[in-house]
Amino acid sequence: MSSPSPAPTTWTTGTTEVFKTGTWRASLPRHISAPSPCHAACPVGGEIAQWIGRAREGDLRGAWEILVRNNPFPAVAGRVCHHPCEAACNRAGFDEPLAICRLERHVGDAALEAGWPLPGPQQERAERVAAMGGLHTFMDWPRPILTDSGGFQVMSLATLRKLTEHGVTFRSHLDGSAYELPHERPIEIQHLLDSDLHDDAATEPTADRPTLGTITGLSARRAFSSPSTIESFARGPSR
Repeated sequence: MSSPSPAPTTWTTGTTEVFKTGTWRASLPRHISAPSPCHAACPVGGEIAQWIGRAREGDLRGAWEILVRNNPFPAVAGRVCHHPCEAACNRAGFDEPLAICRLERHVGDAALEAGWPLPGPQQERAERVAAMGGLHTFMDWPRPILTDSGGFQVMSLATLRKLTEHGVTFRSHLDGSAYELPHERPIEIQHLLDSDLHDDAATEPTADRPTLGTITGLSARRAFSSPSTIESFARGPSR
């Protein structure tokens, strides 16, 4: 008489239902992602444990790259944040909480001193608002809307920028790196936003008449050389 074959094991079947004796329950593990208390308390949801771990290893740039995913101004936040993360820090149960704000300030200052550039966006899009019907539909606002193409920011960097017929070239006030912004893209974005008044180049309040004439002419030539502007005039007002 042959002996009965043994019942299969749970690690080959993945369940305890193969056992027909007694009362067995089948269960599967459930993964729970529990954030650290400091992460849960952070106003911007910063990955505090991750960047502090990089800083502990001496990799300040790696710590900074993790920091700026949630906060592009760590040197500022490290000075003005009310740091609820420190009140939630588990280390307080052992001796005292970590000085997270001071560490953040140190990493941010190191980035400014070294001139590390912020990572650029993977993709820039203005079509999202256009897909929702433009600003008027998105805001439920039937009256005119003025949008800024960045002219005021260009004016504020007067000592660091150069205006041309093609756009503006300026240098960052943080690390001195050069950026070029062609005029077609801001105009295209403002048309996608479906605003009524488009701000282009701006001038100082004390600008003289020749400067005003130069800026006005430049703005007019830019507008009428833009395909989106020509298409807008051909289409007529939307409201």
